[in-house]
Formats: sequence, C-alpha cells, structure tokens
Amino acid sequence: MTRKTIATPYDASLDCASKAFKERVLRHIDTHLAKGRSKDTNLFTQTNESLEQIMTGMQPHKQDLILAVCGSGDQAFALIEHDAQVIAVDTHPGQVSYAKRRAGFLRAGAYEEFLTAGRSHLRSDVLAYFTAPGRMDRIRKNLGNIAFNTLDIFGIPAAMRIVFSKVYLSNAHYFDNWVGHTEMHRVADKLEEGGRLYATGESYKFKDCCKMTIDNAMTSRIQSMNGNGWNPVVYTRGSD
Repeated sequence: MTRKTIATPYDASLDCASKAFKERVLRHIDTHLAKGRSKDTNLFTQTNESLEQIMTGMQPHKQDLILAVCGSGDQAFALIEHDAQVIAVDTHPGQVSYAKRRAGFLRAGAYEEFLTAGRSHLRSDVLAYFTAPGRMDRIRKNLGNIAFNTLDIFGIPAAMRIVFSKVYLSNAHYFDNWVGHTEMHRVADKLEEGGRLYATGESYKFKDCCKMTIDNAMTSRIQSMNGNGWNPVVYTRGSD
C-alpha cells in the first residue's frame, strides 16, 4: 500500500519569512476554528512573554546547559537555536506532550503545523519571532539539544546530579502560591557559580544563603524592551 505524502511548508520550500507564509499560518488556525477544532483545553499553547526579551536576558550559547520551564515549548525551542542544551520541565504531563508534539512537527519540517498545533490564535510577536529568516531551520537542526521531562522545577530529584549554567524560571515563582524560600533555594542550588536565572519578576523569597543577586545592568536592559507587560529580572549566583 502506498502511503500518501502530506505536503508541508518545508517540503514545498516556502519562504517562512514571507507574508504569504504568515497569512497561510493564520488561515490554518481560522480553518480549524471554523471546523470546530478549538485549541487544546487547559494548556498553555504559546508564550505571552517576549521571546526577544528572554533571549536578550538569557544570552544562550553553545556551552550552556539550561533548565527551563516548559509550558508551550516556545521558550525552550528559542533557546536551542543558539546551540544551548536545554532540559525543559513541567508538572503538567499535557504540557510536556504538547511540546513534544510540536517538536515532532519541527523534526518533520512541518513548520506550519509547528506554529498552529492546538492554537485558537497566534500572537503576532510569536509568529514574527519564529518566522525570522532561517530561524526554524536552525531550531530544527538543534532538536537533539532539547529534552522534555514531567518534573517540578522546584523539585529536581537529587539523583539528577546536574548543575546548570542558566535557569529560565518564567513566572513559576509566583504562579504557584506555595513556592517559598525552600523551593527558591533548591533552584538556586542547581546553578553553577556565576550562573544566570531569568524570571518574569523579582522574587522576595531569595535569602542570603541562596547567593543570588540581581544583575542590574542586564535587568535594566531587558526592562527597557517591549515585554508584553512583564518586568523580568535577571539574577546571577555568587560564589560559595
């Protein structure tokens, strides 16, 4: 039996930075809605943070091993473009499955599906970020750099004897009201000396024992950017 080949934007060699491709992506979402195929329920299907702001604050590079909140996967995918190794974690198995599904579309070169899967709308800044010339190609090339796990970022098992160069915390430190000093200390303890932590806002749960200080220069820089209403903060870890 001959399998039917499904054409993808990659197979068709479309210019993903073109207006035509972007319009096609938005039509794809509208068509799904018209057919009653709404977005995945109870899932975060796209970031509402600024990816440009995150990349500026995180400054990912080839030597990085990054621990990241998974969510939709947008941030983790953006981080691997720059050759960083990323472990993306989430307590919600559905979020991890969703991000893995999107990775599968990327791996197949199905860029349109990567951008539209499970979404009832697509933020213009998210669309613009991923359709920058060559970006999805570079992310696709580095998919081997990312691992998705159903884990609590505040409870990484002691058996995982890993020290990270950077942590992308997003808003996890105040999204869950139960997060206190103990949990924030655990995250800080997973950072190497000089390591960087990016959060969507300042945490008052760090204490002196956490050895975390605000990088004022970088924080001022990213807060001067359009952050979709967020005021992110970058911390660095001091020496023991």
